[in-house]
Amino acid sequence: MYTSQTSVEALLRRAGLEQLRWFFHMERPLTGLPDRRVVEGVHLVSFTWDRDEEVRRAHNAAFTEHYGSSERDVVSWQVMFSGMRAFRPDLSVLAVIDGEVVAYALAYVHESATRATGTRQCYFGQIGVVPRARGLGLSKAVIIEALHVAAAKDCGTAGLEVDSENSTGALGLYESLGFRTAHTQVSWSRRLSPLPRD
Repeated sequence: MYTSQTSVEALLRRAGLEQLRWFFHMERPLTGLPDRRVVEGVHLVSFTWDRDEEVRRAHNAAFTEHYGSSERDVVSWQVMFSGMRAFRPDLSVLAVIDGEVVAYALAYVHESATRATGTRQCYFGQIGVVPRARGLGLSKAVIIEALHVAAAKDCGTAGLEVDSENSTGALGLYESLGFRTAHTQVSWSRRLSPLPRD
């Protein structure tokens, strides 16, 4: 639930639930963008369908230790990610080293939200770097490239979500790229005692 829903918060507390984790919904306008970055030996390319399976495998490798993440098989990947109606391969950016996808930013545009708000937002649903390619600045490179691509294709803002306890330093990275928190969502939980054994 969002932190602005104070009446719901009181209800959850009465039910014995407690706040467990915070997720920040961040946005930035697609103006005043940082300069594109060049990383030696890295090619930044648009998503193409012949790389869909490779990107799925890269995503599984990148998120293997992230809170709440689980490995995506082919069906769940296509239903929840690349097969979504809102998915925009032309706005999605891949980082490729020696022909292999090592980082990515997958983009979505929800046109119903565009009609409701009057602003087309490019939402980065998945951003990741495979473990062996971390430390090269690839997250920053693919995000900046994707911001420029979105700005050139009639998007007015960019958005993403980050776990406040993300161990990779993603929050600081996004803030350094001009993203600011627009909404905060809280995960609530209730501790249950184990059932007695017979």
